[in-house]
Amino acid sequence: MALFTDGEIRNRAKKEMQRSQNIYKSQAKVLDESASAFNKFKTYDIFLSHSAKDSELILGMKGILEDHRKRQDSHIFLMFHTALTTRKR
Repeated sequence: MALFTDGEIRNRAKKEMQRSQNIYKSQAKVLDESASAFNKFKTYDIFLSHSAKDSELILGMKGILEDHRKRQDSHIFLMFHTALTTRKR
């Protein structure tokens, strides 16, 4: 049994995008702003690495994890990379 379903994750992403500060931004922009808030002096519990194609899912998963964090001093840092593309030779 899955901990989270695809639908739950996508619904959480939709909820995040409906927040007033995100209404005119792309999912990738929201994630980029989150990643740029990285502070090397904080302790982070979770590292999420993903392809840019997965912006919706990673945004939803980030929201779910933030909703469920147990400690107030727990921070979630997103670092994402673009998947390597294959080149025709």
